[in-house]
Amino acid sequence: DYSWSLFVTKTSDSGKRHQLDQGTFEVKPNWATSTVDPRTDAVKNLELIEDVLYGRVQGDVSSYSIAGRSLAKMTPEELIHLRDFYARQVLTEKRKERLLQKKGSGANILADFRK
Repeated sequence: DYSWSLFVTKTSDSGKRHQLDQGTFEVKPNWATSTVDPRTDAVKNLELIEDVLYGRVQGDVSSYSIAGRSLAKMTPEELIHLRDFYARQVLTEKRKERLLQKKGSGANILADFRK
């Protein structure tokens, strides 16, 4: 954060100076020209996992070996579990952002009124 102050100086009377106002401001990046990815880690991870799951549907091997080295990929069940974890995180982030914007969380609130 940066601080600013607004002063007025009376030049005709020995340079008396009065502060009129002050405050702070934050410089935010210009997303149109920035190379920074504004997405949260949860959103990026969720998209990566969904891409991997889509690739598995297209046809993929679960493990392979080359020149004595082997690699085993996560099972679809493990990927789905991880996807669900990040999907919950993304939903929580969206709800927090909606609350900050005073739009409500978007969650349903159920009530039962009985006499």
